[in-house]
Amino acid sequence: MSIVVELDEKGELHLPSAMLPGAGPHARYQVDVQGHQVVLSPQSGGDGFWHQADPKQRAADILQWAASHRDGPGLSDEAVGRDSIYD
Repeated sequence: MSIVVELDEKGELHLPSAMLPGAGPHARYQVDVQGHQVVLSPQSGGDGFWHQADPKQRAADILQWAASHRDGPGLSDEAVGRDSIYD
């Protein structure tokens, strides 16, 4: 089977469901680039952390992730001030 697909205006690639027969809603695939080919493989290893973790674990993970980004330029107090939000 040969189907032509193209990127939309957002740069996203949408595949017709006929290209993945038997895939149900919310089926998850791992995407690998091998040379000039994109390879989709059913995701293995369960649903992953974000589907298995409870809300407290998710919150702790996002706080840990945010804390790991301390050296960035950030936003000035003026940029996030109330007056500039409405400009």
